[in-house]
Formats: sequence, C-alpha cells, structure tokens
Amino acid sequence: MCSDPAALQAACEGTLAAIPEVTSPEAKKLAKAGGYAIDNPLKLAALLHTAVVKLVQVLPVKSVIRAAGIKEDDLAKVDAGRVLGYILRRVQTRWRYSTLNNARHGWMRLELWLRDEGIQHEEGNMDNMTLNEYFLQCHKQSVESSNKE
Repeated sequence: MCSDPAALQAACEGTLAAIPEVTSPEAKKLAKAGGYAIDNPLKLAALLHTAVVKLVQVLPVKSVIRAAGIKEDDLAKVDAGRVLGYILRRVQTRWRYSTLNNARHGWMRLELWLRDEGIQHEEGNMDNMTLNEYFLQCHKQSVESSNKE
C-alpha cells in the first residue's frame, strides 16, 4: 500500500539496490577484470534514478502521493512500487540529477531547521509565516558567509 511509509521506504531501498554502481573506481575494476563499464547515457540515468529515489525517501508520504496524483479512495489499491515507478518515469524526462539532488538537500535543510526550531508540521504542510522565517534565516546565513570572504 502506497500510504504506508515502511512500504514506500522498502520500495526505495529495493530500487536503490537495483541501480548499478556508476563510480569511476568501480568502472576501473570492471575494465581490469575484462568487463564493461557503464556508458555515459546509462551512467546519467543511474545517477538520475538514484537522485529521484533519495528525494522520495526524505519527502513526506502525503507529498509523494500528491505528486503521483493518487486519489484518497485508491490508496489501498496502489502498490508503493508502482508509485515510485510512476514518479521515476515522470521525473526522468523533466529534471536533471543536480536539480533533484539540490531539492533533496534543500528539503533536508528545511526539515533540520524545523526540528531545531521546535516547529511541528503535518506531512509537509506548513504556513507561509514559517516558510518566510526559514527563508529569512537562509538569507541571513548567506549574507554572513559572503561577508567572511
């Protein structure tokens, strides 16, 4: 069931395990052993899939369900693997690895700030005032770090 966080995490972990290694040291080992290294388009696809799955892992489940366009009545019928597959197919034609990776890092920074500030939010829903405070904090940190240089 896609609304179960554990099922979605299991689907993400299974997908990550199925994505081939794309690091340069791994490619060198394959070449020395007489194997074939992953070519560049497959390498880029593997990086993109990894970024999508890692982003889905940190997002609230309701946000993932909303992104997949699943209706409340259909939650019990839809498997978490199907949801993840749909999001992978939808995202791979629209976004790049770096964009998705930056989105994941941005979401994680927001989650850490919310935790540090003691702000509770329900499945990714937060008010505009809270987001404004977060953006002001980001701006302040950016100004401070640029003044140090």
